[in-house]
Order: sequence, then structure tokens, then C-alpha cells
Amino acid sequence: MANNPSPSRLNPGYLKIVLAVLIWSSWGVIIHWLKLPPPLISFSANLFGWIFLAFLALGLRKGEEIRAGYRGIKTIGIFLLLGAFVSLNNVLYFQAFLFTTVANSVFSHYLAPVLIFILGPLFLREKLEGRAFISLFLSLLGLYLVISGPGLKITPDDLTGITLGLASAFFYALVVIMFRKLSHRYSPLSLNLFANLASSLLLLPLVVGQVHLLLEPGKIIALIIIGIILSGLIPMLYISGLKDVPAHHAGILSYMEPIGGVLLAFFLLSEPIGKNTVFGAALILGAGYYLVRPKKN
Repeated sequence: MANNPSPSRLNPGYLKIVLAVLIWSSWGVIIHWLKLPPPLISFSANLFGWIFLAFLALGLRKGEEIRAGYRGIKTIGIFLLLGAFVSLNNVLYFQAFLFTTVANSVFSHYLAPVLIFILGPLFLREKLEGRAFISLFLSLLGLYLVISGPGLKITPDDLTGITLGLASAFFYALVVIMFRKLSHRYSPLSLNLFANLASSLLLLPLVVGQVHLLLEPGKIIALIIIGIILSGLIPMLYISGLKDVPAHHAGILSYMEPIGGVLLAFFLLSEPIGKNTVFGAALILGAGYYLVRPKKN
């Protein structure tokens, strides 16, 4: 069972999730810099993440973490399904950037928390509180302001990218639901270890003809580091927090990720930050605080 922190104290699970999504916000800058096909980036990150976690489990003498994925056909099927959802979420989201604007891609992808709001009560029997509805509305409004501008538009040419973004949102929601559901049966290390392995195996047929693109030393080293951090360590932190946090709360807190992405783009790519962006970020931060603030006795 999950630990239940005192209502008057901040649940540390919230801090873990916020830290994880802020670190994940670096994906946008990384994709911009790597200039590699999205399936290859996802495959490489998952593969190196899996290798790192396997050595970590062996180094910590946690052989049971590795054996956890071989408890029968049903368990293998669960991890393959999870790996498929992780792969589809990443590849569809990265691919959306190729067919429409960044704003369209981000906004359509981050409709995932709305789906989690719908799926959470169905699959996890979560109760939806009034403050969660308010926080979701404010976060959506904040996201719109953060990415609003000429890039946020819907034309016939943008429909493919928007559809890919919406599809990635659906699989993102399923990943969160499954992580939350399984977090009470498997450790974060086991869950992430086999999610990375399954995702790598499923993506392998798509990248066989692209492996030569990894021969550039700088890119392979970067992907190893990305795999260890973004696909290895950070998902473990996220799953650890998700164990003690409702899935729909975790979904709302994911709106912190675009804020981190905007800040990184500002500092590393010199992309400007407008007044709407600042106001939208303030709304998201305020909504997040309103959601996670400790209840008064």
C-alpha cells in the first residue's frame, strides 16, 4: 500500500513528479539539437536506459528486480503492452513536430491530463475533487497562453500533426494509468527496466536502417547520457512519486513541463518570452500550488 502523508504536510510524491517533469522538459531542446529521426531517438534512449538499469539492478544485487518481468505469460504481456504505450507516446509526439507547429504539437499532446481525468475514475476508481477541476481548467488556460501566438492554429495542412499530437496524448494517458496501477505491484526499478526493454524491442524494426546515423561520436555519447538520465533515472523518480499521488493530479502537474521547456529554449536557443507566456506560466504554477497545497487541520 502507498504511504499516506499527513493531510497537513506536503505529500513528497508531488515534489518527485514536479522534479521529473521539469527535467523531462529538456526533450524539446534535445530533439532540436540531435536532428535525428524520432523513432531512433526514442529507441536509443530506451535501449541505453535499459542497459543502465540492468547494470544498476545487478550492482545493487537486486536480482529479483530482473526476475520480476518473467513471472509468466501474463506479466510479459503487461510489460510488452506498457512498452508499446511508451513507444507510441514518444514517437507520435516527436513526429507531430514534423507535420505542424510546435504550439499545435504541444497543445494537442497536453490534452492528456483531460483524458487521465476521464480514465482515472474508470480504471483506478479515483475520486475527482472540486479543486482538481479548477486546477485543470487553470492549467489548460495557462498552457494556451504559454504557447499562444501565430503557431497555434488549425488549417488543413496542420491536421496530420494535430492528430499525431492527440494520439500521443491518448497513449501518454495510458502510460500514466498503467504506471499508477502497477506501482503497487512492482518497484520503480522493475517497472522502468522492463518498460525500456519492451519499448526498445518494439522500436527495433523501425530503426534498423537508421543505426548508421548514430556513428557520430558526439551524438552517441549524448544519447547514452540521455538514456541514463531521461529514460533511466527520471522515470523511476516519477513512478516513485506516482505511487503516492492520484493519476489525475500527476496529469495536472505535467503542465509544469512546458514551462521548463520555454525557459530552456529561452536560455539555450534564445527564443523570446512574451507577456502571455509569463502570465500563462503564473497560472500553471498557481494551479499546481492550489492542487498540492496541504489541507488545513
